[in-house]
Amino acid sequence: MMRLFKIITITIISLLLVIIVSSCSSPGGGSSSKNFVKKGTFYLVGGRFEQLQWQDKLSFKRVSWYHELTLLFDMMLSEWKGDSKFSYWLSPAEQDIVERCHRFYLLLSYATDSGDINHAMFNQIMKNNGLNLIEMPNFRTYLRLHPDFASNSLRHYQVHGLCQKNPIPKSDRKIVLPSFAPVNF
Repeated sequence: MMRLFKIITITIISLLLVIIVSSCSSPGGGSSSKNFVKKGTFYLVGGRFEQLQWQDKLSFKRVSWYHELTLLFDMMLSEWKGDSKFSYWLSPAEQDIVERCHRFYLLLSYATDSGDINHAMFNQIMKNNGLNLIEMPNFRTYLRLHPDFASNSLRHYQVHGLCQKNPIPKSDRKIVLPSFAPVNF
């Protein structure tokens, strides 16, 4: 009985050592596995403009860049649909800009620290992808007052539009951030 206990104890200790050693090592020298990208979706449901109410969804593709467990940058991107009821939130000037774009996207973005991945760096990457940052003060006001915006703690997110003037193949649109895998969008 004592011998069986000793064998089990040695086996457990050996397994723990293997797990600890393998979790500390990585092919890239240890630091590459600490940076990762997570993708998902996010929805805002329903809206209101004056007397008009709707239950349409505003659907975003979400990409988040992490270092270990720390969120460095978060991007939510929604391709604008011309027939969306959320168009009521656009001012006439904003509507005019949207109509002059080949494609238009809504961008919600969050940067933890301006020293790591910051908005200026990200905006330049978007510009390099043929997307120009557009200020949308009227739309931003309506969006920030949406109940889902508050309940999802998005008050620190910047809200912009991205205007794509010319057709760009999807395979050519990518976000490349230092020390992270490239992300196509």
